[in-house]
Amino acid sequence: MNSLSSFKKKKNSLSLLHRNVGFNKQLPDDSWDLVFKKLDSNVDRNSFGLTCHSFLDIQSSSYKSLKFGCSSRESNCSIHVNINDFVFNEHLFKRFTQLESLSLGTCLSIKDSGLTPFVKYGSKLVSLKLDSCHNVTDIGLTLVASSCPLLSNISLAGCSITDSGLDILTKLWFSPTLAVVLRSRVLWFLVPTESLSLGTCLSIKDSGLTPFVKYGSKLVSLKLDSCHNVTDIGLTLVASSCPLLSNISLAGCSITDSGLDILTKLCKSLKEVNLAWCPNITDCGILSLNQNSRQLKSLNITCCFKTVGLTFQGFSPTLACLEAAYCAFGSTGINEILSGGGLEYLNLSYLSCSKFDLRHKLAAFIGIGSAANLRFLNLCMCLFVEDSVIIAISKGCPLLQEWNLSCCHMIGISGWESIGSYCQNLEILHVGGCFQLCDRGLLALGNGCKRLSVIYMTNDGFKVTTSGLHLFKFQKEDVEIKEEILDTNISRMSNF
Repeated sequence: MNSLSSFKKKKNSLSLLHRNVGFNKQLPDDSWDLVFKKLDSNVDRNSFGLTCHSFLDIQSSSYKSLKFGCSSRESNCSIHVNINDFVFNEHLFKRFTQLESLSLGTCLSIKDSGLTPFVKYGSKLVSLKLDSCHNVTDIGLTLVASSCPLLSNISLAGCSITDSGLDILTKLWFSPTLAVVLRSRVLWFLVPTESLSLGTCLSIKDSGLTPFVKYGSKLVSLKLDSCHNVTDIGLTLVASSCPLLSNISLAGCSITDSGLDILTKLCKSLKEVNLAWCPNITDCGILSLNQNSRQLKSLNITCCFKTVGLTFQGFSPTLACLEAAYCAFGSTGINEILSGGGLEYLNLSYLSCSKFDLRHKLAAFIGIGSAANLRFLNLCMCLFVEDSVIIAISKGCPLLQEWNLSCCHMIGISGWESIGSYCQNLEILHVGGCFQLCDRGLLALGNGCKRLSVIYMTNDGFKVTTSGLHLFKFQKEDVEIKEEILDTNISRMSNF
């Protein structure tokens, strides 16, 4: 009630000020714009905009970013927006005159014709996201490319574009002749793009990447997820033309160790590499990364089934994040993965270990402090995990904040007690499908884990009783118990 009362008072005071001063007669818009910029809180700014239409125009003109729907990075987002509900037309651009960033991700109704306002109002746009706008084709892309010369970040994941559209995009952005023509519009220079996302643009082939030979010198980030027609030939074109690349996603591309070797030798600043679902990548490709990419921070080799982890020894300590779900590492491979000492996030879910006995070697290696920096660990469906492994990790990884143990059926009471005793920084724990978890184990978690805030559990299939749950809630009344949804989707754990 106090905040509502304060809001009304501020609105009334601004209305009174408007009537007494005479907005249109006494002060120009520039002066009121300065007043608006001096307001610190959102409540004050909203009060300002609600006072009158003139003040609302000033407020609207201050916005530089708008977002409808969601982007492709928000993998859990299921919102699909009908952009017509938001009147995406010239009126929107007339109201928000200073827009530099616009996100239309998952606005499924957007078509090529819906992008025509950019012809008149796109000159200041720097960032544009059109993820999953399946009705946007080469025609719409040409409209954007010819109307938004300052674009430095564009995401086209899931758009229906082809090599021809990509060729037009790169030529229009970087052509010197276009820069001359645009001078008549008081646009004196073009900013070459630094980030380009072509994920799930299934029609893109190697030939579609040839414009990078001439225009890719300043590209820093490139996403080619699910571009199945991109092979080593296209990757070589990119590597030889984009020396500043630091972030590249090749998930689902048809590349091999040879293409990866060329990439690592020509692009020395690689920091994030995504090779998920590239089944032809082996330990030889990982060796190229190990030897040539000494600044690497994040690597995804999920479903690289031929990679067993034997060439991770001596990996750069800068490597903080490794996604390796559905891989076939043995004890030697895991030990080498941990040898760099810098890992903070490790996903070994669904690890195939039928040929190896990992338990004792893994426990011993972690026990000597090789994984002391781990904060996020995903061991979902790792059937080799039992009490000795849990005890070693609990003692050897004191910084753990989130731990996924879903479907680890062999964890007994001593395992749960060690988590309660040693994991004092643990905030999120996944135990869905842990059939050996009982009341005693749950209470051990409740007696320890001082920072625990969320625990994911399944409703049935384990030994915890209703009274055990009630007692746990009495111990940890601030802990939220959520239902674990067990599936095979691979996604990063929270907030990494």
